[in-house]
Amino acid sequence: MKKTFLSRRNFIKYTGLSIFIFAIFNQIPYVKSEDLAIVTTKEELEKAVNERHKRIIVKGELANDVKTSYKIKSASKAAIAALITALTAVAAAAFFTGGLSLAALVPIAAATGIEIAVITAIVAIGLTLVLAITNNYETIKFKAGKSDAYIELSLVGKE
Repeated sequence: MKKTFLSRRNFIKYTGLSIFIFAIFNQIPYVKSEDLAIVTTKEELEKAVNERHKRIIVKGELANDVKTSYKIKSASKAAIAALITALTAVAAAAFFTGGLSLAALVPIAAATGIEIAVITAIVAIGLTLVLAITNNYETIKFKAGKSDAYIELSLVGKE
């Protein structure tokens, strides 16, 4: 049996080596699969945050909402408290008014100084989840878009 330079063993060895070199030169961090969560829905995002994954990649329109929701970090505690109270009232009234009470977001934005886009993102994701994300994760990468948007989040202080 003639041995060739690229035997099965050498192929596996050199392929692994080339992937390793590629990762080093392109600064691709090694992440174990159980430390990484790729999510596209609010429910998947909530599960990933509750399980405290080290890295979370959010894809789709949800990524835009997550990125927008990071602006709440600049709001004061009083503004966040007022926002919680107002959103609770709006959510309760939305059921009975068929959603017309959502127009109340404009005065809420004026009273709290928080942008309407941020309030809309908070309504879409949920205030509790937004606060959990903004307090525990930092943004590594973000790409805006409609369906091809993504944001990569990293758990703060846990590596």
